[in-house]
Amino acid sequence: MAWLITFTFAFGFLSATFHALNKAADFHTKSGVPIVRSWIPWVGSGIHFSRYPIPFLESCRVQYGPIYKFFAGGRYIIVISSTRAIRDFLGNYRRTFGVINYQWYQSISGLPDKARVPHIHSVLDQKVFTAVARHLSNHRLENTSNHFNRALFPLLDDASKGQIHSPLLLQDFVRKSSYYAMCTALFGPKYPAADTCEDFFVFDQGAAQIIKEYPNASPLAKQARARNTLKNTAYLQEFWREEQEGCGTGASEAMAVGIRELRKAGLTDDEIAHTINLFVWGANSNLAQITEWLLAYIVMNPATYSRICQEVRQVLDSKYPDRESVLQISAQDLDGPDFALLTSMVKEVLRLSVLPTSFREAQTDGYIVADDGSTLPVLKGEWVVADIRGMHYSARYHDDAEACKIDRFLYARDKAPTCFTPFGGGRHMCAGRNLAMHTMRMFVIIALYLYDIEPVENARFPMVNPASDMAAAAPLGDPVEIILRRRREY
Repeated sequence: MAWLITFTFAFGFLSATFHALNKAADFHTKSGVPIVRSWIPWVGSGIHFSRYPIPFLESCRVQYGPIYKFFAGGRYIIVISSTRAIRDFLGNYRRTFGVINYQWYQSISGLPDKARVPHIHSVLDQKVFTAVARHLSNHRLENTSNHFNRALFPLLDDASKGQIHSPLLLQDFVRKSSYYAMCTALFGPKYPAADTCEDFFVFDQGAAQIIKEYPNASPLAKQARARNTLKNTAYLQEFWREEQEGCGTGASEAMAVGIRELRKAGLTDDEIAHTINLFVWGANSNLAQITEWLLAYIVMNPATYSRICQEVRQVLDSKYPDRESVLQISAQDLDGPDFALLTSMVKEVLRLSVLPTSFREAQTDGYIVADDGSTLPVLKGEWVVADIRGMHYSARYHDDAEACKIDRFLYARDKAPTCFTPFGGGRHMCAGRNLAMHTMRMFVIIALYLYDIEPVENARFPMVNPASDMAAAAPLGDPVEIILRRRREY
């Protein structure tokens, strides 16, 4: 008899919970925001979203439209993929939404004292990122971009040693060179880029699980981060001098100002070393992934490869005929008409590879403005996510949105579309966006200056991994292999 009473109680409790959640769902639906139905309402869509975010959001977008919400983790998450809603959300003009969850900073940096994280997050958000963005603006980028060029060139030049006419993994061609050049450009030649590279990518592979706070998440990734933190500490203590006004040997002004602000705020060298993990990850993780996609889209399509080669090599032959002149190419040069097709190609690959970003929690009741000017309510405690990929793949904004069109972004500067947002928006727009655009284009330019590049026979273009859950899509399938044929000797 006891089992019957237990069963009856449990059934009644579950029925009441189901009824309550469905009433809540009816409320949210009546508020004008469609809600994703689930077979288990108190669990919601969290499992599906967590495991396969890309197909989950795509199917919801088709069924419910550009703005909808689903239940996960004990709260509702509103997903937006319309242009005006994303612009309104990222601008946060009514101060409805909080800043990016500071716990993400702790997850990436590995700061051991969680009590210190809110203070450090506040310093980063209010002082450091603003200063870094100012020093990485296009008109102040010349020294940093020049250091990147000079670090990258010999690395790509050496990449063919022992590999001429032999298959080379595209990933290997891109990752180490890109990482080393970026770290050198930002932190100077004394930063241990070569010694931290392998552990960085071990950590990067497990970063998503760490951010999501899975139980026992990625112990190897955490160990790799700890090793790099020790190297960051040694770098600070040996090469970062107070008598140089807090400037490391050869470091960019952006990083010098950023670390100077951290020291003014009372951070210890150990805390700054952990924070450097955050800087390095932000500068390299998505950039390496998208540069791989960029090279894959160019090299594996003969027509695209031919057009990019024609533009790049004609400009180089006429204006930058030797190594030194190539090293002097600036961000302003790249933004001009000479490299317009390459710039369009980079933007198109960004459009195709950037994933949903900017999860923010509503601090107060508020609303989001839709494309038609209507307002859709957001309740305090709900989360909102900008489905950038959904907007970029929408037929409402882009013709043949699933295809890679090399000339999609060949337009006059005053005709730039508002439905292209790869670097976020508002006050929290990516501080390194100008440097990222420079580095991706220079990678292609230097690679095509040095080599003819072709995929191995029967190579297949990688699919997007449906489980991708960081800011850039991850590839799925056999890694792309390429063959380098040297054009010049140095």
